[in-house]
Amino acid sequence: MLTKLKDTFKSKPDEKKDIKLQEQKEELKDFDNELENKSESDTDNEDINENNFTNPICEFGGKFNLKMYKMFFDDIKDNINMLYYNREVNQIHVDEIETGIKQYKYCSDPIKIAKDRNGKSHLLDGHHRFKAMHNIDSKSKGKDHITVLVLVYTVDDIEDEDSLKLYKQLNNIIPVRDSDLPQIIISDAIKELRNQYKDGTNDMIKDKKKSHINKPHVEHGQMYDKIRQSGIVTENNLTSRNLINIVISINKELSKKNKKYFGNITEKQYEKAKRTKFFLGLKHKNGFPEWLDRDELRTYAKKFKED
Repeated sequence: MLTKLKDTFKSKPDEKKDIKLQEQKEELKDFDNELENKSESDTDNEDINENNFTNPICEFGGKFNLKMYKMFFDDIKDNINMLYYNREVNQIHVDEIETGIKQYKYCSDPIKIAKDRNGKSHLLDGHHRFKAMHNIDSKSKGKDHITVLVLVYTVDDIEDEDSLKLYKQLNNIIPVRDSDLPQIIISDAIKELRNQYKDGTNDMIKDKKKSHINKPHVEHGQMYDKIRQSGIVTENNLTSRNLINIVISINKELSKKNKKYFGNITEKQYEKAKRTKFFLGLKHKNGFPEWLDRDELRTYAKKFKED
């Protein structure tokens, strides 16, 4: 039976090339928008209930304390965050998987999620399977109870280097290039910049915890989010070294400005910027450093590409 189910899941390359329906594209677009909104939500009800993960059917252990659970899709469907770099699902492949799962009410190929230190869960592998089960659940209005195997990897932070490597490892059947994962490029660049700009032993690019980030410091998470949202990495096919050079050139340009240019800053803040040679956090607009504005970043990236 499992062999038959596996055969059902196989995609048909010829049909992929020939069938492109506008209705399917619109459906995928709506679904991706839904997932994007889910991934950006910080509300507590996004967390998977701890009680769903109390009785693993198998414990593998290892670096990520890997465990396998057998559960109903209903128990996890609303509580898994989608990673923004998951590529678009292929509707033909989704339809094939949906047919197989609907027939047996069972998904034999496990979906893989990462559970971070805050209890949030993120889909690492199984985007098409998740979409197929989501379709079945929606069409049956929750009456088709689908059994699914779930592999849970325990990670510290979904954005750290280990998590990114894990994602690439799990998705190595379809080659994943760094250009498909701008997150790696941005993270590597910021890590290098943090090492480069210091005030003694303190970072000028700081992690925001409970304290306010004072000028001329820049908040790590905000810097990461603004660069990612601008799209400059994928649009310009930037490497981490390219991105580092762009930020360094922006800082160099700002270093040539006088105190008046930065607006409402104190003499102490300006002197600290000069001492540390770090000017990126002095001039703000709409609550974040002005150079992190989408249009500003695209202008700098375009200039870098032309040079």
